[in-house]
Amino acid sequence: MTTEHRAHGMTLVELMVAMVVSSLVIGSMFLIYQATYHVWSRCASQAQSVVSAYFVSAQLSREVKNAYAVTIPAAGNSITLSLPQQDASGVNIIPFQLGAQITYYQSDSTGVVGKSGTCLWRQYVDAVHNTTSTADIANNVTSCSFQEDALATGQVLKVYCNMVTVAGQQGAEQYASSFQCSTAMRNVAPQ
Repeated sequence: MTTEHRAHGMTLVELMVAMVVSSLVIGSMFLIYQATYHVWSRCASQAQSVVSAYFVSAQLSREVKNAYAVTIPAAGNSITLSLPQQDASGVNIIPFQLGAQITYYQSDSTGVVGKSGTCLWRQYVDAVHNTTSTADIANNVTSCSFQEDALATGQVLKVYCNMVTVAGQQGAEQYASSFQCSTAMRNVAPQ
């Protein structure tokens, strides 16, 4: 009587098949991870430009509402807001007296007025304390334009529009986020 004992292990062919299947599973998981990471990083980068453009539009809209005079040059590439002086409790002094002037303009990284660039600058001139501060509030700004409703002369409300476009790039992909904002302001005759 012969008894055959068969070893309970894997053959070389079974081992090779298992390695190929495992490699395919790991490779496909890596490709899925890589694609997901690419989409996530693109969305995160684009979201940052959207936040930047929205912040600028919201801040500008808020300041236009508080201004008593707005100046936009013919080129429409900057805007200067004259804000009234306020008393200690934060109430506007009437008749309006100049409290501050805020100018938004597009320039290069130095912030020099008149230079072309992709930075949006905000210059704040405090007329009461005679101080000036300038801040870069958005980068990668591809366009920034300001307009006023020219037909609103003598009317109660005047509408100001601004459009800010912030560009971004993730790898080879380029995108732009634009916000257009219209703000109605009480039309005050210049004093």
